[in-house]
Amino acid sequence: MRIISIMSTKGGVGKTTIATNLALALQNFNRQTVLFDFNFTSPHVSLYLNFLNAEKTLNNFLKNECNFNEILYKHSSGLTIVPTSLSLKDVANVDLNLKNVIEENLKNFEFVIIDSAPGLGKEALISLNSCNEIIFVANPDLLSIFDIAKTYKFINSLENKPIVWGIILNKVSNKPYELRKEEVEKYTGLPVLASIKENKKFIESLNERIPAYFFDSKVREEFNLLAAKIAGIPYERKSLIERIIGRFLKRI
Repeated sequence: MRIISIMSTKGGVGKTTIATNLALALQNFNRQTVLFDFNFTSPHVSLYLNFLNAEKTLNNFLKNECNFNEILYKHSSGLTIVPTSLSLKDVANVDLNLKNVIEENLKNFEFVIIDSAPGLGKEALISLNSCNEIIFVANPDLLSIFDIAKTYKFINSLENKPIVWGIILNKVSNKPYELRKEEVEKYTGLPVLASIKENKKFIESLNERIPAYFFDSKVREEFNLLAAKIAGIPYERKSLIERIIGRFLKRI
């Protein structure tokens, strides 16, 4: 089992977008995947997946109000999700390590994707201590990259540190003032795993309550490539004509 925490050093960089669509792409490759929402004060996974009526959540489990199987929900895509309560009154005191809970209850899954809280506060440390792999999400700006370099240095100082695979650059628009991939890699010492372009389809899909992975073919292709790289799955980018034919076949 691979437990991968999707982390960011600040809010607003698109971490939940990345975590959700990556999990959907892994599931699309028939890799049994669970998506955890570990952001207890500002949970967004349920909003992205239009899953707002969970009777039991991770909060209930942590307060010993239900068993773990009661908080596993199957999304229409086949992805399994563990939601966190959208209500602040349900915030629970959380142990700083849930890795044992994950490993004991999700033995049949290949990937566990954790949508971490931003920064390095208590909530983010739960994700850090509960995973064995980390992928950072950042925007191509100096502040975002500076904080990742600092956080990466902190993680390397830990005794039982997880593997840090690299950075996903999000909201890339190739403006002259943006940091280039080579600059990010040189400054942080981490590889850039993917550069996800700025795309209004992410906002449109959220408003339509459809995950971007299913809403737009370009988004789907970007995340298929990313998931294939992370999972070690042979996969080549589809050509324009293949995408056009695919859209046509779906309509008939």
